Amino acid sequence: MVRKKKAPAPEPEPEPMPASKAELAGAMAAVSAAMLQVRTAINGLESAVAQFSAIAGRGVGSGRAEAAVLPALLLTAQDAGSLLGMSAETFRRRVREGLLPPPVQLEGVPRWRRADVEAAVAALPAEKAAGGRGRSWRRS
Repeated sequence: MVRKKKAPAPEPEPEPMPASKAELAGAMAAVSAAMLQVRTAINGLESAVAQFSAIAGRGVGSGRAEAAVLPALLLTAQDAGSLLGMSAETFRRRVREGLLPPPVQLEGVPRWRRADVEAAVAALPAEKAAGGRGRSWRRS
């Protein structure tokens, strides 16, 4: 028995290139809108995964699961350091140096307001806020 080769499927016609700047701008706007939709979907998925992880990790009915889903308003030195990409000890050192805000005391335990930490970083000169190694967080 002789097998016949299937004829290859015809390739789809490529879409014509935009002929004018206006058409190109319209195409770019459509791509930007699609990218925004994808980013929004990804953010929603990341949020859902974080919520599920928080609930699964703490156990439903523990009373703490709902709090774990919300962004922390008060941070430990470890959490604040992680937020800024540094160790807890480096974070505490930057607080002592006056580069980052002092903690509030919550029943004698130091905690940092997330908004204060974020505002301090936003107020840094661009080269310090960019992070990196070495002198980027040292006083000017």
